Amino acid sequence: MNRIIGQLGEGKSHAKDALYNLRYNLKLNNEEKECIEKLKGLLKNVDMMLDDFKLLHEVKSKSNMMFHRNNQDLKAAKLQLNDTVLDGVKIYKPPIKKALEAIGKWGLF
Repeated sequence: MNRIIGQLGEGKSHAKDALYNLRYNLKLNNEEKECIEKLKGLLKNVDMMLDDFKLLHEVKSKSNMMFHRNNQDLKAAKLQLNDTVLDGVKIYKPPIKKALEAIGKWGLF
């Protein structure tokens, strides 16, 4: 997620606050609104939507360790998604797969 947010350039400083405020239905300020619009455009270029990214933000908040191992390469992360996934986390699988594809497309990993 941080690598995707990093693609926002100067707008990345507002991204975390904007995502937090979206998650909890709080009001966005102008900078946060602009950041979200830039993020939507960035995500659209890699066949993702803001809802996908919000789910990624949610799963990151719940547990990095569930889907990430230290020094894991992109291929291993994609293969891990093919492993049996618990019912409670299946909703996160599609946006994680899209994010891994985006990271590969952008050459960030």
